[in-house]
Formats: sequence, C-alpha cells, structure tokens
Amino acid sequence: MFNADPIRELVHLDNTKVGRVKLAQQLDRSNLIALASDKFDEKNIAIFDPFKKQFVWEFTLPKKVLGIRVKNGRLLGVCEDSVNVFEFPNRCRFLFSLNTR
Repeated sequence: MFNADPIRELVHLDNTKVGRVKLAQQLDRSNLIALASDKFDEKNIAIFDPFKKQFVWEFTLPKKVLGIRVKNGRLLGVCEDSVNVFEFPNRCRFLFSLNTR
C-alpha cells in the first residue's frame, strides 16, 4: 500500500499471509483492506488489517467474487448475477442483494 502525496510505501503485504490477491479495495484512508485472494474460497471477501497483521472479518457471497467496492460505510461484492451490499465497518452485516440479470 502506498501513500500518493508524498509517495512512500505504507504497508507491505506478504503473500504467505494474504495469498495471491485478485481484487483489493482500501476503506478510505484507513488501515482496512477488503480483498479477494486465493487463500480463501472464490466466494469470500476477507478484510485484512495490516497493522494487526491478521484477517479481521470475512464475508461470503452466493457466487464467485468479480468485484469489490468499499465506500460510505458500505461494502459491495459483485457477483456474476448480483450485487451484494453489506454494512461495513461499523456493524458488518448483510443489508440486501440486487439481481443484475
């Protein structure tokens, strides 16, 4: 993870700890990173805290994760035929799902 102004590395994630990362999204400028990695099932989004050096939450979606977005207290997990919305990071619970097909 890098800071853009001034440019410097903030955190280095070791692949033995998080696996090969397929998708990642940082929550604003916090230390929480939502990621899909080969360390977990293809249906899971894991939340990693690099300062604690551990996974702190895990969300399971109905199908393979194709996209992740974290914004305004919400975590969106995009699947092939749905978008799943979770409240995050305050209470970490499933809110609703939208079918796309």
